[in-house]
Amino acid sequence: MEAGEQTATLLVSNTFNCQDEANLNFTIVPQPLADIAPILVDNCAPQTVIFDNATLNATEFLWDFGNGQTSTEPNPSLDYNEAGSYDVSLVATYDGLCWDSLRLNGSVELLPRPVAAFSWDIPTDTYRGIVRFTNESVNADQYLWSFGDGGTSEEENPIYDYERNGSWSAALISLADNGCVDTAFVDVEPDFMYDLFFPNALSPESGEGDVKVFRPAGVGLSSWKLEIFSPWGQRVFISEEMNEDQPAAAWDGSYNGDILPQGAYAYKATVEYENGVRRIYTGSVTLIR
Repeated sequence: MEAGEQTATLLVSNTFNCQDEANLNFTIVPQPLADIAPILVDNCAPQTVIFDNATLNATEFLWDFGNGQTSTEPNPSLDYNEAGSYDVSLVATYDGLCWDSLRLNGSVELLPRPVAAFSWDIPTDTYRGIVRFTNESVNADQYLWSFGDGGTSEEENPIYDYERNGSWSAALISLADNGCVDTAFVDVEPDFMYDLFFPNALSPESGEGDVKVFRPAGVGLSSWKLEIFSPWGQRVFISEEMNEDQPAAAWDGSYNGDILPQGAYAYKATVEYENGVRRIYTGSVTLIR
């Protein structure tokens, strides 16, 4: 008989062929069919496991998660903090009248997850931008660092040279041999770098790459002006070109479109750094032909 509203009819008669009829309305409830599936991100603990309840014909639920915890929610989630194998069971009922149960032995099996952690410090004030990372991970066997500026490393305790100023979000991915991973993030702010360096020669006609031009290199600038003077005192080049906090000017040894004679040319750079320091640099660069 199918579930739903039903009617039973009783007909009675006696020897005198007298008859009577009685009707009784009743309900047949459906039989529950328990069906569940744990949803895991990976096989590592700690982890929050979501339980997908696909049970049919049920109104009430009693879960046992195999770790001493229970729930009556239709679709519960649970934090498993310890590695291990857990048997999950569900008793599903329809208004407490009909029931079905399902037990999945070892349906949640979790391996121990490593704990990623690290700290950083500045090991020297001789050269700015150097940061030393100390790996404080637990139960990990391999490491992948991302220093926030595009640099990476697989060393356990790397020392990294930041070439640009800023605050960087460094990340450490710690991997255990069982395949479980954990990630830690820490903001890193190296000592502010500010300085400017000047080549001492250029060869526009026979040099290769940056040797063909006079291109100062530096970092941490907020503004600057580069001037170059001939041996007889004439200014032959001026530029304030920058690329973010770095100088971008490059003198190709020419003036008014012609390569100048070989010799020593004086330069003067007036600089203001982002930390407020102001400096004037002077020197000479040799033009080789």
